[in-house]
Amino acid sequence: MSAATQAIPMANKSKQALPAGTIASTVTPFFRDGRIDSDRIRPHIDWLIDEGAQGLSPLGSSGEFCALEIAERKSVLEDVLRANDSRLPVWA
Repeated sequence: MSAATQAIPMANKSKQALPAGTIASTVTPFFRDGRIDSDRIRPHIDWLIDEGAQGLSPLGSSGEFCALEIAERKSVLEDVLRANDSRLPVWA
């Protein structure tokens, strides 16, 4: 498990600063048949960063997460983390 996906221990959560600035809720791109179009995730993340986002929230509030299987959610999150390449904080 990478450092980006490890859980923060409960004792440290209260010491974490609240996020500042714009935390962008990402969207998950799909093909017309409902499969995830993972090739479009990196350009989307790059665009959000270029537009000034200070953090990313994949699978957070655009609603698609409830329609995805757990393996699909994991795949999307891994793609977002790879595309982000530790440039911004990520809240999933």
